[in-house]
Amino acid sequence: MEICDEPDAQLVTAIFELPGLRKEEIGVHLTREGRLTISGERRAPPLLNNADPSLPRYPVRELKYGRFERTIDVPPGLEVKDITASLSEGMLSISWPRVAPPPAQAPGPSTRTHILDT
Repeated sequence: MEICDEPDAQLVTAIFELPGLRKEEIGVHLTREGRLTISGERRAPPLLNNADPSLPRYPVRELKYGRFERTIDVPPGLEVKDITASLSEGMLSISWPRVAPPPAQAPGPSTRTHILDT
């Protein structure tokens, strides 16, 4: 993860390298307490763990597989509508305001917590 936090900018942006994952395989969730969690799982190809000598072998294994999760503190009071997320060519970019905007006069905050599918 890399975080771009320019002091004069209104937004903070986090960038994650997630090659080979589709947006359906990545969770981006916000809690009301100001915790932004990015999670998912990269599954190993079935042939990677084969024992049959007639199938391809992998003498070098450097790619990481398995579940991942990263939680970032964001300003308390942010709502899903305040955060943007996009996935392009294996790079997930998530931006949020440096300071939470004042609460809207509309009825209650959104109960949705998943961001990437918006």
